[in-house]
Parts: sequence; C-alpha cells; structure tokens
Amino acid sequence: CAYLRGRGLNVNAPVSGELRYQAALPYWVRVQDGSFRQLGTFPAMLAAIRSTDGQLQGLHQTYLQGRVKGKHTHWQKADLRHPETGEPLPAKKMRSRYSGSVSGAAVQLDGIRDDGSLLVCEGIETALAARELFALPVWAALSANGVRQCVLPESVKRLLVCADHDEPRPIGYEAARHLATRATERGIRVQLWQPETAGDALDELHRRQRPAYRILENLNAAKQP
Repeated sequence: CAYLRGRGLNVNAPVSGELRYQAALPYWVRVQDGSFRQLGTFPAMLAAIRSTDGQLQGLHQTYLQGRVKGKHTHWQKADLRHPETGEPLPAKKMRSRYSGSVSGAAVQLDGIRDDGSLLVCEGIETALAARELFALPVWAALSANGVRQCVLPESVKRLLVCADHDEPRPIGYEAARHLATRATERGIRVQLWQPETAGDALDELHRRQRPAYRILENLNAAKQP
C-alpha cells in the first residue's frame, strides 16, 4: 500500500486480493560467464496472472526499495544495476508456468460486473488509476502486446479499453484498437479511451488531482445552466 500511495493512488479503495507483498524476494541476473548471480533480496509487489478460467498462468513481480526522507520512508521501484556492466536492470519481471502460458492472460484486479462491464489497460498501477477515473472493474494486461492478445470471457458485454498515449509511435493505441476490434466482432459494446497528452491513466489521474485542474473544473461546472 505504501508503494501504491507513493504513486498517487487511492489506497483507501479496496486493493485487489490478486496483489500480494513479499518482504524479501531474490533478484537473479545472468552474468558474463553465463551463470546466474543473486543481486540481493528486495521487497516486492506480486500479482497473479490468470487466464479467463481463473487458472494461474504466471506471476508479475515489481521489486521495490524505500528511501528515507525525514521521518518517512518513500517506496518506489527499485533502482537496480548489473553487477558487472553497471547497466540498469528492470524493476519488473514476469514469470510464466511454461513458455506461452501468459499469452492472453491478465492480472484480474476485479471481477466482471453483473452487467458485463470490464476495463482493460496495460500496467497494474495504470489499471488502478483507471479504476479511480472510470469506476469500473479492471484487468491489467501488463503490456501493449498483452492488451492486443487479451482473451475476454463470454460474460463481458461492455468493454472500455484504456490505451497508453505513446510518442512518437502509437504502440498503446494500436494494441487497444486491435482488442476493441476483436471485441466488437463478438458483439461487445466497446469504447476506447486514451489521455489527450502523452502518458497513461496514472498520468491523467495525477493531472486531475492538481489544484489548477480542479479550479477549472469548478469554473466550468458553475457556467452550466
């Protein structure tokens, strides 16, 4: 929760049971002689990756580190470096049960609503932000390719696809449009959304939380007859 709060998310809202916290998760890296070396153990946020039938197909791992500022510890994605080259290492990893098992699967942060509504987007933090913005149950497909390949259950009747606004190439939008097209062909009512400026739903949530945005929003509301 401290990490999610640090990302500007509402931790007072229910956090999915599909997310777990691990206090000390090993981080392994391949070194130049081809062997693997443990870089250390780090706190981590774990997320279950499931297929539409609910079967566990993989695990998403976000490695974290805390930085003390005054009396408080601020949690963020771990800043990791290769022990030999010094190159940056990814703070996020994905493990699958077997090769290809996570294709079409997602982190199912919420169950599908009784009216068949579902929201799909890329990252976990992005998904939690989109849930705040649109008040819909959400799945995180974990990448643009994950959105493109996402398999929707038969119970989905209404779909909102939230695309990342990538520049210069619209990778997120292209993936979202592909999913939207597939869903439309199945008779699902589909809407597609992306931020007006570069970023994702989390960036949009931050923008709307700024005082200037709220002032303009109140002024526009006051102008309504």
